[in-house]
Amino acid sequence: MNAYEWIQYYEKHQHRHATESYDWWAAPLPDGKLSAIQALAGSLAIFQLGESGGGTRLRRYAEALSAEDVAFAGYGRAVELFIREENAHADLLKEMVRRLGGNLLEKQWSNSIFRFVRSTLGLEFNVQVLLSAELIARGYYGLLARHAPDPVIRESCLRITRDEVGHIAFHVDFFRDRLSVWSAWRAALWRAQFQFLFYCARLVVWWDHGRALRGCGISRQMFQEKTGRACRSFLGSLNSGGAKWRGIKAGSGTRVQA
Repeated sequence: MNAYEWIQYYEKHQHRHATESYDWWAAPLPDGKLSAIQALAGSLAIFQLGESGGGTRLRRYAEALSAEDVAFAGYGRAVELFIREENAHADLLKEMVRRLGGNLLEKQWSNSIFRFVRSTLGLEFNVQVLLSAELIARGYYGLLARHAPDPVIRESCLRITRDEVGHIAFHVDFFRDRLSVWSAWRAALWRAQFQFLFYCARLVVWWDHGRALRGCGISRQMFQEKTGRACRSFLGSLNSGGAKWRGIKAGSGTRVQA
């Protein structure tokens, strides 16, 4: 894993997030969609809570891995910048929730479950749970970028979606290199358990956010197809060496579709 390429990638994005301005928050909300807007505000508040974590355990794991394995030199710094970008999303989501008249959260049941699992089952598993959340978020934000009732929310979700693609590419690099030193049976077992646990996580997310997504015209089938495609793409990229992500890491400026 060439973590230094990712450091350059995230530093470039850090500058972009610092200089982007969001001047549209005062635009009027669309008429006649109050119930959908209220439900969506609650859903976005849950994602805002998830994006706002400090990542203490993940930082600790990344620094230790950087120190003990030369193949992951610089990974700790790359993870630090990755977490900063997640926190930039939390700031954007905060404005989205406020725009829709919602309330920010300090705790929430499904978020607490994800945090408990991440902290209980080991630090490398922490990365796996985080990746599952990224893949689901890729589908969630991508669908809202097309179907949210407010054009301001659609554009904001599209911006987050483009970042999520880069985050997934980052994890592709990490897991591809981790699996490359494992036996074939162990790597196959990891893929199988990852896919199973991903589908369990997706079920929890739909249970939590289904009402808000249906209010935007997003069916369960649409959500399953979008998130399932993201998961299959990730697993396929592990097999192919992650070639499809190289342009993203190199900062080619490829436009990502929602």
